Amino acid sequence: MILVVTGVALFACKTTKIKTSTGILNPISTKEIIYNCEQNAFDYDYLNIKKISCHYTDKNQNLSFRASLKAIKDEQIEVLATKVGFPIARLLVSPDSILYINYFKKEYLKDDYASFSQAFKVDLDFTTIQAMLANRVFSHQSKSSLHKLQSSVEDGLYVLSTRKKQNPSQKMFFLPAQFLLNKLFIENTEEHHRLEVNFDDFISVEDKMYPSSVDLSYQSEKKNIGIKAKMSNISTKTIEKRKIKIPKSYKRVQLKRN
Repeated sequence: MILVVTGVALFACKTTKIKTSTGILNPISTKEIIYNCEQNAFDYDYLNIKKISCHYTDKNQNLSFRASLKAIKDEQIEVLATKVGFPIARLLVSPDSILYINYFKKEYLKDDYASFSQAFKVDLDFTTIQAMLANRVFSHQSKSSLHKLQSSVEDGLYVLSTRKKQNPSQKMFFLPAQFLLNKLFIENTEEHHRLEVNFDDFISVEDKMYPSSVDLSYQSEKKNIGIKAKMSNISTKTIEKRKIKIPKSYKRVQLKRN
């Protein structure tokens, strides 16, 4: 369940049709792609998504639930998952740690990013999660390695990717007219872990485009997880930061390695 809620952290607005390239797309430099993506990124101070319809599947489960998200830039991202109106899980992502509370099992997990990165074999930090939430271009390794990515054109989309044989590898696809992040792949071939995220159904929110549909899949030797999320009712009004209280009776658990 923790990956489910994280994936969600990972609109009451008019949907705008995004055009893809139908002609020949000329390659441009990595610097140009990054610049244009940053110009079109959904930058926010506060982000409030009141309704997220989620569908989760793995080898043993197939379930649907609702969620909501509240984010304060550079400070925290909070996701609350509910079923028939009752809270079942809460996720709090902060710059130094991740807190996950399972209300159904009455247990919680709190750990740093190094532990999560080791468990899922993908470099993970607050900056990366926040960039994905804002549909920004990013490097899963470090900010300084962003300009070392290679640019290309594939299937009518601009592409930024790590060099061949680099492991873990990263590949991002961008819609050419708006330079919006459309698809993301991060793969560790040595450890057999693969993360794929598709961003779709872009809508206009305060003169910026934002994906109202996210399709995430995570594969490893032991897991095959899929998450589909449809988002609606979004605002950028001020959100008050609050501390999450963990009931004293809840048991602390350790992160399972995949």
